[in-house]
Amino acid sequence: MDQPSSAESSAITLRIKFKSASLDDFINRYGVDVSPGGIFIRTKQPIEVGTTLKFEFSLADGSPLLAGTGTVAWVRESDPGRPNNVPGMGLRFDKLVLESQHAHQAILAEKARKEGKEGKEGKEGKESDD
Repeated sequence: MDQPSSAESSAITLRIKFKSASLDDFINRYGVDVSPGGIFIRTKQPIEVGTTLKFEFSLADGSPLLAGTGTVAWVRESDPGRPNNVPGMGLRFDKLVLESQHAHQAILAEKARKEGKEGKEGKEGKESDD
């Protein structure tokens, strides 16, 4: 993550290379963190709420995933009393580059498909357990 040394410096650029090898792998691992309006970034060092930044997210091989500009909308601090509470920040997408708009839509569509399938399987499984 590149961060300027002072407030007067140029805008922050957030570069993240996800460990995912493919878009499908990214969706399986991080799809839950993507919404129509933005993405949750898991980090112990979130950027201050209200900060506008450029972002460039890529897959493990360096191929582009999502890029554009965004604003830090909220922060979740680490809480030792809640170990399942993952620290990080909510990044609202202000503008996605064209290629990223297509990737974002594909992520949302696949996420919805998987959630629908899991919801259906969960109901069927629950009924058979009774």
